[in-house]
Amino acid sequence: MIARNDYLQKLIDRMNIRYRDSDFLCEYVHSKIVDGKNYFILLDEVQYVNEFEDVLI
Repeated sequence: MIARNDYLQKLIDRMNIRYRDSDFLCEYVHSKIVDGKNYFILLDEVQYVNEFEDVLI
């Protein structure tokens, strides 16, 4: 079972338009991972993220 604190979720919508920038999104995700645990990252509407493949690396 995955505890709620063990994953990050951020919706890509008009309220969070800054997350459509792949550099910003990548920095945001890395800033939230502060330990060596595995995380599940759920991205809604990932097609709106410019060069989203780079974020997955």
